[in-house]
Amino acid sequence: MRAGWGGRQEEDFISTREQGVGSGKETGATASRPDGRGRPSPRGSSGALWIVAIALAGATAALDVVLGDTSTSLIAILFFATVIGYFGPRRAWRWGLLFGVFLPLGHLVARRSGELSGVLAFLPSFIGAYLGAFLEKMVRELRGSP
Repeated sequence: MRAGWGGRQEEDFISTREQGVGSGKETGATASRPDGRGRPSPRGSSGALWIVAIALAGATAALDVVLGDTSTSLIAILFFATVIGYFGPRRAWRWGLLFGVFLPLGHLVARRSGELSGVLAFLPSFIGAYLGAFLEKMVRELRGSP
């Protein structure tokens, strides 16, 4: 067999039929519908989940601006990041970053830039996102699904 990209032989590749795609043997992100077409994992990060996460992050920033109390907003961020982390456990750092950045942005928009308490939002946002991902994993393992 020759070295390099052109040197691969056809027997090195396994067709999707040989892998069992469409036969109901797949799990997680490679599972397929009855018509044989693949679909993403239901616990992946879909566009709808992103829209809901951005709306919730914006709502927590608005809550902080209206109330002027950052501790209430931090509790809301912890709760919402946990919920979003549960429904989108893959790469939970994205949810932590999303929720953590909205509170300081809200402070900038409301011209409350002298407060550094908005930076504290990163702590509960990452804790919540990873807690949600951990809870999803525990529930999945308790149910016995892959």
